[in-house]
Amino acid sequence: MNHSALQALRAKLAADVPVYGLWITLEAPSITEMAVGLGLDWVVIDAEHGHLDWSQLVAHVRCVVRSGTICLIRIATLDSGLIKRALDIGADGVVIPWIESAQQLRSARHAASYPPLGRRGIGAERATAWTRAIAEHVAQAQDILVIPIIESVEGGKQAAEMATVPGIEVFFIGPADWSATAGYAGQWAGPEVAAQISTACAVLRGAGKQIGILATSEEDLRLRRREGFRMLGLGIDGALLLRALDGMLPATGSLRALRADLVPHRLGTAAAPLREAVPALRPEQAPRVVSAVGAPQLELDDRALVTTLVGRHCAARQLIAALVRFAPAGGLVWHCHPQPETVVVIRGAIITEMDGVRHQVEAGSSVTIPAGTAHRTGNASLQAEALIQVAMPCDAITRTVLPVPEGAALPLRLVPPPMVVAAREPAEAQALTTLIEHAGARDPSAGLRCRTLVVAAGQMLIARLQAVDSALVVLQGVLRVRTPSQVFTLRAEEALHLPRGTAAQLQAHGTEPVTLIETCADSQPLDALVDPAMLTPWPAAAAASHVS
Repeated sequence: MNHSALQALRAKLAADVPVYGLWITLEAPSITEMAVGLGLDWVVIDAEHGHLDWSQLVAHVRCVVRSGTICLIRIATLDSGLIKRALDIGADGVVIPWIESAQQLRSARHAASYPPLGRRGIGAERATAWTRAIAEHVAQAQDILVIPIIESVEGGKQAAEMATVPGIEVFFIGPADWSATAGYAGQWAGPEVAAQISTACAVLRGAGKQIGILATSEEDLRLRRREGFRMLGLGIDGALLLRALDGMLPATGSLRALRADLVPHRLGTAAAPLREAVPALRPEQAPRVVSAVGAPQLELDDRALVTTLVGRHCAARQLIAALVRFAPAGGLVWHCHPQPETVVVIRGAIITEMDGVRHQVEAGSSVTIPAGTAHRTGNASLQAEALIQVAMPCDAITRTVLPVPEGAALPLRLVPPPMVVAAREPAEAQALTTLIEHAGARDPSAGLRCRTLVVAAGQMLIARLQAVDSALVVLQGVLRVRTPSQVFTLRAEEALHLPRGTAAQLQAHGTEPVTLIETCADSQPLDALVDPAMLTPWPAAAAASHVS
């Protein structure tokens, strides 16, 4: 028994300070060791559900020895034999499910107490240091916690009477089973259940008792704290592991759902489109429209104007999309970037020189320049302007100006000539007339995906959600983009920054096709289909106003 930790926990609760813990269902004692190492106040080892046996329970209990964490065991049912056995192996208390009356609660307290207060027998186990500390343990055992779980409508109705039972300081609330008894099995908190729980908790707090509950998320944790819960579970070990995996899966290029049949189900496909926001991908900000007129501009070198459409100024993460306009014969001096750079020629032609070799890149073509590669780029024409898009996997453009190299052997990596790629979804084949992959799956070293799309007049693409920040830069035509919050209308040389996790659907508005460059902050980002019902309705009017 961890008596000093029990006293510390009681002192916090007496001062109305929250105590935090972890609900453990898996057999590995390392999980409890982690909770102890992180300084959690308590752990509950769940022996009601699942497969834990007594040898596994005692392995968890051993992990809290000489720590500031107490260990509670949730037994399977109100049974005096289970209570005695859990306490004999050294648990600091028991959590008892499905308590619905004061009489049940008195029976639980009776089974957990030595005479004359109860009928707990003295065992030759860990709790008594194998008989070497019987008197010490008996004296301390009156501090053992007996915590009932109120998890039914009937239990909530009996809260006032249960609050009168001596020796009961904390009550846990079980919303899921409570919802089941209210007729909403399978829901964490069905209709009216939240109000019933709130009423019962008010009664218990009014009687000087503390209330505990498991939080389902960080937001829910904050809410429960405001509601007055003070014994707060940060989650269940298995569920927390799955939550972490959910957060990593988008980086693998897929989303999966775990179901009762334990067969992996892929989400975000035509057969199973996403119907709600994925928690791991909830956007932290709203999309933002940036026009070339209002974007940050910088004149560089010989008549080269850099306009950063998407970057640090709109809080884009690891993504730069900039237009560079070269006057006739204008260009940039020798320089290099710490990140790779993908250049797509929009209008005119440019010459990129590396290692003294000149490479002419025409409109519609692209080139990827590896990080740290010395190069210079300029307009190939003496009469006409040239326009390019520069994309980089970083938050801001930085460069180092270099002297003209003296024949140094510098690496060169050119993207092959543009290739028209068939639309991946059959429903998109008619909407897209052209899809040109500039960088991404064909060139992962670019650090991002960059592609040109031409959407046929009046057509719309399938609604998608991406796991990384992306930029849409319109080159020609009028593009409408609808997201869960609003509809945007973009025209030539306007860009839309879509934060990670934003679902969006694109439509060529009007009678002309739309040409745009889509750039994503990863070479192979997750590209999941979503149910269009997630998105705000298209405007009824034929023409939508510009939204920023």
